[in-house]
Amino acid sequence: MINNRWLKIIGPLVINNRFFGMYLERWLSALILIVKWGKPSPFNKLTPAIENLAQRAIVSAGPKGSDSKDIIFVNRYFMQGQIGGVNFLIALMAFGLASRGHKVQILCESPRPWQMRTNFHGVDIVGLRPRFIFVNQTSPALYAGWSKAVFDYCKSRELEGTEINIFATIAGLETLGTEILPRQFNSICYLVTDHLIHKFGIESKEKPTRRMAKFFESERYYLMSPSIKVIADSGAIVRDLSKVLELPKLIQKSSILPIGWPKNSHVSPITLPEGKIITCIGSVSFRKGTRTLIEAWLELSKDEDNSECHLLICGPTSDDHETENLIRQHASNSRIERITKMTEEEKNYILENSDLVVIPSNYESFGIVAVEAMQKGCQIIASNVGGLTEVLQNAAVFFEAGNSIELAQRIRQSLNGETLRLKVDILEQGKKFDFQRMLKSFEIELY
Repeated sequence: MINNRWLKIIGPLVINNRFFGMYLERWLSALILIVKWGKPSPFNKLTPAIENLAQRAIVSAGPKGSDSKDIIFVNRYFMQGQIGGVNFLIALMAFGLASRGHKVQILCESPRPWQMRTNFHGVDIVGLRPRFIFVNQTSPALYAGWSKAVFDYCKSRELEGTEINIFATIAGLETLGTEILPRQFNSICYLVTDHLIHKFGIESKEKPTRRMAKFFESERYYLMSPSIKVIADSGAIVRDLSKVLELPKLIQKSSILPIGWPKNSHVSPITLPEGKIITCIGSVSFRKGTRTLIEAWLELSKDEDNSECHLLICGPTSDDHETENLIRQHASNSRIERITKMTEEEKNYILENSDLVVIPSNYESFGIVAVEAMQKGCQIIASNVGGLTEVLQNAAVFFEAGNSIELAQRIRQSLNGETLRLKVDILEQGKKFDFQRMLKSFEIELY
């Protein structure tokens, strides 16, 4: 649960020590917040990636309705320049729903020791100052202070008397307050790719520490609260979380609302290698399975028949520097092209010019790249994990996650034309993840 890299340096043995770790973490949490408040942190503009998504959401949201709702999205890191599935999802939903006429706020952490507020495209973004009150919390002190700030803000709106919808992901679950919030609050927990599955996945042999076990207990309590609606982007994440948390009732309680993704027809040409192009879009990380793809490709690069094929690895480095070094070591003689930064328009150009898109993830509760690739009619090979099989269905060829030998064989078959999918079928599957349809489905969940 300790996501802050400063705390990770100390090591899990120190942090999880029941006599010492909790108090050390509390002091470090306060120190980190103070240091962060002293650093430059713009609060008057959106990052280019979020701004791009906001514009696309506005264009694709559909007409305004007559029934305006009051919605609060909880996302602590929204204005801190982070990119990723949860930030992108909340940006799309917030700006899309605001465009449809709803009153929308996003609660995030203030970069200063006071509350800040700004507005973009009709979305009110409120920066909250975490409270320095560290009581007997199951989550780390940084999260406890943030939870307190969110809860106090929601309580401050109690006197308005209006019905308010609070939307948070499982990472912010305790900020919902569940049944102790006033009755006019409709708390919605959306299950998306989650660190609990990454660290304590259904195949993991790692046992939770005593403190983590206590946290699991609180997660079970909050998820099963009758005052919380639980929705998920795929059935896979519900099933996996129910196993990790040992909570079989979660399956019956959860409803499925797949992520809708607005199409983007704009392209920006970039120089690509000549010949056939195999593309992987995503960070170089263990979760994304980049190492499996590189090992498969190094085997394929020995084939004379594939001498004109090139592999594009598009995305930043996350946590797998060893694989990054392997890419650099073999880039020239194995025809690997590395792209660490690209705009959405450049990504569209790459997808449109790719002969094959590979998604080798070790876990993916949904897989936005899969939807983007289908919207372009790409041939796709994906690992058979998480929500990828639900999202892609018959529009892709699958392989066992982590099996580089099988992946190499699947790529050979695709390049030889043995396992090609009809483009019309790929595009038809992609239509199921229409953005406007998602917003309409979400509106049904609101007060």
